[in-house]
Amino acid sequence: MAEKRGTIVYEGIRKVINGKAIFMRQCLCYKEVVKMVVKSLEEGTLPGGLQHDALYLRDRGVASLTFYEKDLEELFDRLFLGKLARFKKESNDQLYELYTLPMSRNGEEIELDVTYPMVYGIVNNDRCRAAIAAEITERDEYYACYEQSGYKNPYFEGFFRAEQIWDARLLLGLLDRLRRDREDEGCYRQLMRIIYAGYGHIKRQIKTRNVITGTMAKEILGRDIPDENAMLPTVSRMMLLMVMAEDMGIPYEWDYNTLVMLHFFESAIDQLTNGERAYGDLDDFDTDQTEFFQQYDEKYFSHSSLLGMLREGGLEQMSDLALRVFGLYQMSPRKFWGYDLSEEEVRCLIRQRERWSQRTYATGLMLAQLCKYIRQMEEQSLLASKDYAGMQIQLTQREKEEIRLRQKQKERELAQLAAEKRGLQNTILKQEQELRRLQKQAAGQKQQIAEQQTELGEMRSYLYSLSEGWEEGNAEAHAETKLSEWSAQKVLVVGGHTNWQNKLRELFPKWQFISAGQNNLDDKMIRGKDCIICNTEVLAHSCYYKILSGREKRQKLCYVHSNNIQKCLRELAQQLGG
Repeated sequence: MAEKRGTIVYEGIRKVINGKAIFMRQCLCYKEVVKMVVKSLEEGTLPGGLQHDALYLRDRGVASLTFYEKDLEELFDRLFLGKLARFKKESNDQLYELYTLPMSRNGEEIELDVTYPMVYGIVNNDRCRAAIAAEITERDEYYACYEQSGYKNPYFEGFFRAEQIWDARLLLGLLDRLRRDREDEGCYRQLMRIIYAGYGHIKRQIKTRNVITGTMAKEILGRDIPDENAMLPTVSRMMLLMVMAEDMGIPYEWDYNTLVMLHFFESAIDQLTNGERAYGDLDDFDTDQTEFFQQYDEKYFSHSSLLGMLREGGLEQMSDLALRVFGLYQMSPRKFWGYDLSEEEVRCLIRQRERWSQRTYATGLMLAQLCKYIRQMEEQSLLASKDYAGMQIQLTQREKEEIRLRQKQKERELAQLAAEKRGLQNTILKQEQELRRLQKQAAGQKQQIAEQQTELGEMRSYLYSLSEGWEEGNAEAHAETKLSEWSAQKVLVVGGHTNWQNKLRELFPKWQFISAGQNNLDDKMIRGKDCIICNTEVLAHSCYYKILSGREKRQKLCYVHSNNIQKCLRELAQQLGG
């Protein structure tokens, strides 16, 4: 598996969001914004240091502008930051979060677990469910992975029909297994086959693209920004699209549409995982319903069941519509006898409204008992699934055996660790003794080396003083002899200190000299020369690269590295005489 493929499946979405740059990149797709920015640049109302590339079309002016990431942020601050801040402060628009995304999501590192939206999208696709049945043959093993995973969430299962819950659990088990063993690619490929079985039409559209953006994703999925009802299906398909693109090695480029969709990603994940939202905000209403419950209990004997109301003929207190709907499906509220609410469930129910009447409370009580009834039916449906009960027994036995084996293994590991600890303590003691001996030895050797280096330096100085006089006299004569042959040649000298150039010009007046900082060096000055001499002691890089690019192959190129005229003559004699 390619290194970057499967990252979303294994780790979720991890990315640093630069909302300002994303927003400005989107704005610069519009001609009006481009014209406004160009005008501001020309008038000097924007910082002059903004680095950008412009595309010009004949007779049409600037067609597009491209800025560096950092400059895009500064451009956003100059053009939009103040306006959006005022809008956020003054507006009561419920969608202000979308309008202010560039500010609120700038420089933020996000980490999104895509597990639940991905499972939701797969399980709600019939072709994917058929692929689950065909692909996952080791159902007991995958269910065991689900039981041991951290994905057991009754609230998440509440989004599925009873026949879908089993597939959701198996799929969560598959995801847990592949994440625990990333070296085994089999589980990952198994998951991708299940996804492609139901979303092959999206795969075919992705395959034709070199890159995927949020705008392209909207086009492929065929939806605009989702409304409240379509949010979960759209977000789950968007997640699966990103997973498929990554699997096929097609890069995904975050644009403004992705930034907007991120808002719905987080809402969907929160909605799928946060079970407490089933009760809303339980602290919304701090009400004392003691008097209400006393009156209700006096009349119907209990506020946790419909039994008293049915016994006392109080059905008229329930909503007429609710009773009619029950009658439409040939059902009676008496079906819910025995599904009484606990005190905690009653407290959760009572916090859903600030004030209650007997009619509204009876309707709420009936709905709560109906939900408990549905939950029980779902559990019974799961128990009736193929081999489910036997699998539960096997899992229990396997868990007991695994616990026993793990306990024995821990005991062996503890004994081994104690023995290793004693051995390591003895080793540390010996090593400390050896370290002290080596430190003492190293200190003596260091002192010896210092003494030898001092003696060696003195000897070198003495030898150099003896040989310097002889070498200078002979070298200068030898250098002048060799260089006299070049005095009439066409030679270009570049770089070096001004005084150095003046001394060399006195010796070779026919040579051409160019100062180190001269910027108008052209190819004409280089061509036709027999030799080019570069003094790298003082030489601009631009001048040196110009010489390299304009030099002919036949021309000699010599280097000197000092402003000492005698030393340079010796170096030139060696290079030109060769």
